[in-house]
Amino acid sequence: MKNDVYRFRYSEEFIKSHKGMGDLYHCFDGILIERHPDGPNPYWEDTYWSSDNRIFRSMEEIISKGEIKLICNLDDVEPIKEHEIKYYEESDIFYLPIHKGYRGQYYNKKGSEMSKEVVLKGIENKIKELESNVEYELRKIEWLKKDILDIQSGDKELKYVIF
Repeated sequence: MKNDVYRFRYSEEFIKSHKGMGDLYHCFDGILIERHPDGPNPYWEDTYWSSDNRIFRSMEEIISKGEIKLICNLDDVEPIKEHEIKYYEESDIFYLPIHKGYRGQYYNKKGSEMSKEVVLKGIENKIKELESNVEYELRKIEWLKKDILDIQSGDKELKYVIF
């Protein structure tokens, strides 16, 4: 269907039978988007870039070369900013990498709403992280106080003090 997005992996058999072709994953994301230019004949284009060896002309060709899994349809998702993904259920988020992730776009399912449970869990995780940081900083203060006492008593040489 137009704008269907698939994850594609070459099969081991295909890779073994095409060793002379070099690295089949070079300049290849393995994310195929079904395109319908002007006629009834669709093609599937990899998101890395479109060139003849990265365009598949039929679903039969794709299946003969590897495994394919439908991810989503671009008409069913809407773009969001990366910093917004932490507000949604993971199952509602889709990342479309382009050029091996050099750039890409996050999407969420149309109509999905920010999740109260996800946000609360995110806040709880942030609190745990900050509490852990505070504990670590307090331990560092104690170590430095001990260094002061050890330097004053002559038990520690200055070259072994780190601050």
